[in-house]
Amino acid sequence: MNERPHRAKTASPGPMSVLELMNFAAPYPGNFFRSLSALEKEISARGGSVVYVMPERAAGLEWVETEMRAGKKILFLPRERLQAAKTLKDIMKSRGINIVHSHFIDAGMYIPLRLARLRYRRATHIFHAHSTPRFRIGGPADFVRKHLVGAQQYLCVSPDVAARYTRGGRRCRVVPNAVDFTRLEVKEPAAQAFDGIPAGKKAVLMFGYNFEIKGIDYVLKALEECDAGHEYTLMLCAAGHTGEAQEGVVELLGAVPEWVKILPAREDIAAYYAAADLFVSASRTEGMSYAVIEAAYCGLPIVLSDIEANKAVGLPHAEFFKTQDGRSFYGALGRAAGLSPEEMGLHAAENKCYCLERFGLDAWARSVADILQTQIK
Repeated sequence: MNERPHRAKTASPGPMSVLELMNFAAPYPGNFFRSLSALEKEISARGGSVVYVMPERAAGLEWVETEMRAGKKILFLPRERLQAAKTLKDIMKSRGINIVHSHFIDAGMYIPLRLARLRYRRATHIFHAHSTPRFRIGGPADFVRKHLVGAQQYLCVSPDVAARYTRGGRRCRVVPNAVDFTRLEVKEPAAQAFDGIPAGKKAVLMFGYNFEIKGIDYVLKALEECDAGHEYTLMLCAAGHTGEAQEGVVELLGAVPEWVKILPAREDIAAYYAAADLFVSASRTEGMSYAVIEAAYCGLPIVLSDIEANKAVGLPHAEFFKTQDGRSFYGALGRAAGLSPEEMGLHAAENKCYCLERFGLDAWARSVADILQTQIK
């Protein structure tokens, strides 16, 4: 009788030991870090572990210190590249890292990471692409960049981001962003969030400080030229860059007019949504905006530039306009503002249900953990 050939058993991969490498030092953790916390919880439930490595400028941030006191393993990367490479190699070796999951990294991080991985080869690099590339894909410089980044997999927040990176020969998976909806609870009366809005005017909320990327430049010009009676007040939340935002407004308009209010960053961001009448995202390019989902969940009428990333969110109700076209923007703003209370209520309810079904943290964490687990060497 013929014996069956012996099949060697394939060893299952061990538990995940993940290094979350991020060029992130925002004044608040926001949805981004909360998403990583949900991912850490999922990885821990599977027997794995996570260590976070942030730029040294993040050391001393109040929320970072709070996370460290709560037990998160957070380390800081030196600016000098050779020193950073040694630090990364030592962290990976001492903790048995098998996955590096990176976010927002530039040459100051991906070159040290590449050097570290030449000395420590057990880790797979997963590059999380949060935005469309701002460099030309496919040229000689991109070939060098791709080699230095050395990622085995790209996790892309939208189909548009994935399509662009794929053109450069990268292996891409689409995993849309998730939102921590529990943070969208108003911590104080909404009236305290905005100061100085004239009675009867509509508050239009935008986020960002890079005027070109976020389309703030042409929105300001459109409101100046089309809104003669200044029926709208633009509430511009510039996070930790209020000075830059103010300079940008002055450069475009000569001064900061009464109908523009520049808002500081705040953790209870729901207060801004609750105090606004409309939400606008006028971006020329975007990965996938957390703010669009947050604003829709909070019930605001949504006005969006017609870039692919905004369309990919797939909200049941939003007014789209032609990107960079001020008059098209102003028309969409008017349509959103002109909805009846009944229409606004219906749109708000349907948008909220849609967001809850598609952008929850737990499902996102499971999806990302599944992908990371398959990449263990």
